Amino acid sequence: MKPPLPPLLAAFVAAKNDHDSIAFTACFAADAIVRDEQQTHRGASAIQAWFEEVSRKYRTRMSVTAIEKQGGKTVLTAEVSGDFPGSPFPFQYHLTLKDDKIAALEITSD
Repeated sequence: MKPPLPPLLAAFVAAKNDHDSIAFTACFAADAIVRDEQQTHRGASAIQAWFEEVSRKYRTRMSVTAIEKQGGKTVLTAEVSGDFPGSPFPFQYHLTLKDDKIAALEITSD
């Protein structure tokens, strides 16, 4: 059974799975930061460009298996499938939320 998600995170997951870069970027604050694959993407236009590239390259879909609070962050654990070796694979999405937007996102596989 999938855990219930707050509206912002449900929109984030839906946009990611639909490969909708506009809806995905709308989940983030204008000055948000994303860290993924040892790279940092700052601001809405950089996040949108990163998301479009990743969507084209990997065609991922995520299925959230857990949600928890760790300190000041919300951590989504998800099984992610797509066009990459080892698919499906568990990833953790460490989100800092502020004013109903994502202020920071770090994606890890540990």
